[in-house]
Amino acid sequence: MKKGILRVLGVVVTLALLIAALPASIASAAIVDSAEVVNSRIGSPYYGEARGVVGDTVNISGKGESKAYLSVYFSDQKALVNDNIGVEVTRYKEWQEFIHIQPVDSFIANLVIPTALLDGDEVLTQLHGGIYYFYLVKYNHDDNGPGTPTTKILYVIEFEVVGIADVNIDKTTGPVGTVVNLQGEGFAKSEYIDINYFHNPANSIPINNLISGSDHVGSDGKFKLSFAIPESTNGKHNIVVQGASSLASETLEFTVTPSVMLNKSSGRGGDNVIVYAKGFLRSSNMDIFIGNIKLDDDDSVTISDKTDITGSLTYIITIPASLASGTYDILVKDETTNSINATTSFEITSNSILALSTSTGNVGSAVTVTGTNF
Repeated sequence: MKKGILRVLGVVVTLALLIAALPASIASAAIVDSAEVVNSRIGSPYYGEARGVVGDTVNISGKGESKAYLSVYFSDQKALVNDNIGVEVTRYKEWQEFIHIQPVDSFIANLVIPTALLDGDEVLTQLHGGIYYFYLVKYNHDDNGPGTPTTKILYVIEFEVVGIADVNIDKTTGPVGTVVNLQGEGFAKSEYIDINYFHNPANSIPINNLISGSDHVGSDGKFKLSFAIPESTNGKHNIVVQGASSLASETLEFTVTPSVMLNKSSGRGGDNVIVYAKGFLRSSNMDIFIGNIKLDDDDSVTISDKTDITGSLTYIITIPASLASGTYDILVKDETTNSINATTSFEITSNSILALSTSTGNVGSAVTVTGTNF
């Protein structure tokens, strides 16, 4: 008899140890095991994705505790599982006792993305662009009377609301240094805006410390600012504008064109002049001409005529002494891609020369003074 009891106890202990070793999701199923939200509006460009516009129908599906009832909350305030509606989440759209998990432990339901959220003071807040959150919360259902709402968040699903945030740029092409003006709307009120200018698809320059104006959104969800296009290579570049908290994002495009400037616009033959070329191809050999005279040295070991990684070049040229006075074009062009070029003008002023008919003589003697290039 004792052996039988011991044998039963051994089985019980073994089962207890096996259950303890199981993952929590298997040993004791959560009220919500899994869930997802996808756009279910036929014809929507976001169909099947976790994003959409106001008025889109979305499908919520998942698995969980059989016969449980759930409420759904939709908010732009980020919270975690075990946080509470009414504490961490105070601005939301609510669908109370919305989901009934079937005996097969799965659920599916449809709802419509609202136009506004309601806060604790019963004030409507219109939706802005960006990331929103669906929160699933248990509802204590009672078939014989009113149920009891609960507040603890069981599951969190991200959803992006698009088609609201918008940013406009007043110029889409120009040389390095072009000042562009941005105006945005439809962002979360009072949030900060992060701006990044992409040198190439992988590398960007933070622009916030270069702007004029404010990178802070007003209470109306709008902002206005400007900045100068930084040194970058010839061609198209992306400007990505994103709300720091809403994560609403807009991408703008700006095309950089080549330009050339000089440290002075006039001088004499023999003068040294600094050429600043920007907006050309990366690490590319350049040709510099005044008229039809080539001024750069392809074989120089002291100063390179090749652009840097941003497509910029600083080069010192010497104005030929043989050129007559007048205004000349200085052309800077890519050595292999002639279509990428820029010009500026330089005025050559000849040296003035004075001459005396005699360098000696008595007081009162006649002296003839002649001059040229005045």
